[in-house]
Amino acid sequence: MDIPMGFMSGAPAWIRAAVILVVGWLAVRLAGAALSRAMARANLDPTLTAFARRGLSAALWLMLLAVVLGTLGFDVAGFIAGLSVTGFVLGFAAKDALGNLAAGVLLMVYRPFGVGDTVSAGGVDGVVREITVTMTVILTEAEVVTVPNSKIWGGPIKNKTRRENYPSAS
Repeated sequence: MDIPMGFMSGAPAWIRAAVILVVGWLAVRLAGAALSRAMARANLDPTLTAFARRGLSAALWLMLLAVVLGTLGFDVAGFIAGLSVTGFVLGFAAKDALGNLAAGVLLMVYRPFGVGDTVSAGGVDGVVREITVTMTVILTEAEVVTVPNSKIWGGPIKNKTRRENYPSAS
């Protein structure tokens, strides 16, 4: 996986790899900034934006690592195969956490409730105090309850605060 670089074709592999690393680092930073701007324009939740930016950055750094190693003469096929197997194993082992994560992303995109809203969700009635990508914290009359987002997204969500803003059904 040697990248042709025209003017760098006669340079040692380590110099080509260093140039690729610097250019790649700049590309990762620019891509992250562009993603953040796009998500801000779409008025998406800042927690979701930070999560997406970290995910994009991690994926781009892994690709950059594979390109740099290939430029240095390493066989990256095994590295890429190892990444795919590792991703499969981690995904299977963390399926509940990934379910909470997916539900959290959907909650942040569709926004059925916000912090401060009085809700009935995930079998809990109370006021939403915090929403993260994996859980929602709800203050009930007697306690603070942390509910996994998959429990909330998987059932009915009643937002009593927003209900007051709609005309009656009669």
